[in-house]
Amino acid sequence: MTDRQIAWFRPWWLGLLIVVSAALTTGYTCITPFAAFAVIAVTMLSRRDAVILTVALWLTNQAVGFSVLNYPWTAQTFAWGVAIGAAAVIGTLAAHWTVRRLGSFRAPAQTAGAFVAAFALYQVTLYAAAVSMLGGT
Repeated sequence: MTDRQIAWFRPWWLGLLIVVSAALTTGYTCITPFAAFAVIAVTMLSRRDAVILTVALWLTNQAVGFSVLNYPWTAQTFAWGVAIGAAAVIGTLAAHWTVRRLGSFRAPAQTAGAFVAAFALYQVTLYAAAVSMLGGT
């Protein structure tokens, strides 16, 4: 692709990921595969842009949840939203770190490793938040 084609394509591609996130949230009632989106983001974007995309996907998830799925407007719901956002960013950073550390491996190994790292850190972060602050698992 030429630089001009990339400049035109990138906003469409990022927008498509956000639309897919909104559709998944709506269709599966608050399930968003943040670990999978993290791997997509870190394999295609810089760390900074991957984190920005993750935050945009999380905000989309929350917007759909509160506006379409009628999440309750309670302190615990907001706290879970923050925990999910933090876990998504931590998962993205873990995926980025893993891809960089596995730089000498082929792309499939990097992708698999990044997914395992993102998923594990995402789940561990949610578990830690649940046990320590949000009333258990």
